Amino acid sequence: MENFREIHRALAARFESIMPLLTQAMSAEYHDREVFVNNYSLLLSLHDEAALSLKDEKFEAWLRGNDPDLMMNILATGIGIRIFENLLNNYVRK
Repeated sequence: MENFREIHRALAARFESIMPLLTQAMSAEYHDREVFVNNYSLLLSLHDEAALSLKDEKFEAWLRGNDPDLMMNILATGIGIRIFENLLNNYVRK
Protein backbone atom coordinates (compact mmCIF):
# COMPACT_ATOMS: atom_id res chain seq x y z
CA MET A 1 0.00 0.00 0.00
CA GLU A 2 2.81 2.43 0.89
CA ASN A 3 4.47 1.55 -2.41
CA PHE A 4 1.25 2.52 -4.22
CA ARG A 5 1.32 5.91 -2.50
CA GLU A 6 4.88 6.46 -3.72
CA ILE A 7 3.92 5.46 -7.25
CA HIS A 8 0.90 7.74 -7.01
CA ARG A 9 3.02 10.72 -5.94
CA ALA A 10 5.43 10.15 -8.83
CA LEU A 11 2.58 9.67 -11.28
CA ALA A 12 0.79 12.83 -10.13
CA ALA A 13 4.03 14.80 -10.51
CA ARG A 14 4.60 13.32 -13.96
CA PHE A 15 1.08 14.26 -15.02
CA GLU A 16 1.54 17.81 -13.71
CA SER A 17 4.52 18.15 -16.04
CA ILE A 18 2.30 17.05 -18.94
CA MET A 19 -0.40 19.67 -18.35
CA PRO A 20 1.57 22.77 -19.48
CA LEU A 21 2.47 20.98 -22.71
CA LEU A 22 -1.17 20.05 -23.30
CA THR A 23 -2.29 23.60 -22.58
CA GLN A 24 0.24 25.00 -25.01
CA ALA A 25 -0.71 22.44 -27.67
CA MET A 26 -4.39 23.37 -27.32
CA SER A 27 -3.74 27.12 -27.44
CA ALA A 28 -2.47 27.15 -31.04
CA GLU A 29 0.20 29.68 -30.07
CA TYR A 30 3.11 27.91 -31.70
CA HIS A 31 5.25 30.20 -33.83
CA ASP A 32 7.57 27.44 -34.93
CA ARG A 33 6.67 23.97 -36.16
CA GLU A 34 9.85 22.52 -34.66
CA VAL A 35 8.82 23.70 -31.17
CA PHE A 36 5.47 21.98 -31.63
CA VAL A 37 7.09 18.73 -32.79
CA ASN A 38 9.57 18.85 -29.89
CA ASN A 39 6.82 19.46 -27.34
CA TYR A 40 4.63 16.74 -28.84
CA SER A 41 7.50 14.25 -28.65
CA LEU A 42 8.10 15.18 -25.03
CA LEU A 43 4.38 14.95 -24.26
CA LEU A 44 4.19 11.50 -25.82
CA SER A 45 7.24 10.32 -23.92
CA LEU A 46 5.98 11.65 -20.57
CA HIS A 47 2.55 10.12 -21.08
CA ASP A 48 3.97 6.75 -22.09
CA GLU A 49 6.12 6.73 -18.94
CA ALA A 50 3.08 7.58 -16.81
CA ALA A 51 0.97 4.92 -18.51
CA LEU A 52 3.51 2.22 -17.62
CA SER A 53 2.36 2.46 -13.99
CA LEU A 54 -1.15 1.47 -15.07
CA LYS A 55 0.05 -1.87 -16.42
CA ASP A 56 0.11 -3.14 -12.83
CA GLU A 57 -3.51 -4.27 -12.34
CA LYS A 58 -3.34 -3.96 -8.56
CA PHE A 59 -2.02 -0.42 -8.76
CA GLU A 60 -4.60 0.49 -11.39
CA ALA A 61 -7.39 -0.76 -9.09
CA TRP A 62 -5.87 1.17 -6.18
CA LEU A 63 -5.66 4.34 -8.29
CA ARG A 64 -9.27 3.99 -9.47
CA GLY A 65 -10.37 3.86 -5.86
CA ASN A 66 -8.03 6.51 -4.44
CA ASP A 67 -7.64 9.08 -7.22
CA PRO A 68 -10.18 8.47 -9.98
CA ASP A 69 -9.63 11.98 -11.36
CA LEU A 70 -5.96 11.30 -12.06
CA MET A 71 -6.85 7.92 -13.54
CA MET A 72 -9.37 9.48 -15.92
CA ASN A 73 -7.02 12.32 -16.84
CA ILE A 74 -4.27 9.88 -17.76
CA LEU A 75 -6.64 7.77 -19.84
CA ALA A 76 -8.23 10.78 -21.56
CA THR A 77 -4.86 12.31 -22.32
CA GLY A 78 -3.69 9.04 -23.84
CA ILE A 79 -6.77 8.86 -26.03
CA GLY A 80 -6.23 12.43 -27.24
CA ILE A 81 -2.56 11.80 -27.96
CA ARG A 82 -3.34 8.65 -29.95
CA ILE A 83 -6.09 10.36 -31.97
CA PHE A 84 -3.74 13.21 -32.83
CA GLU A 85 -0.96 10.76 -33.67
CA ASN A 86 -3.29 8.89 -36.05
CA LEU A 87 -4.31 12.18 -37.65
CA LEU A 88 -0.68 13.10 -38.26
CA ASN A 89 0.12 9.65 -39.65
CA ASN A 90 -2.81 9.81 -42.05
CA TYR A 91 -1.83 13.32 -43.12
CA VAL A 92 1.76 12.23 -43.87
CA ARG A 93 0.56 9.29 -45.97
CA LYS A 94 -1.49 11.50 -48.31
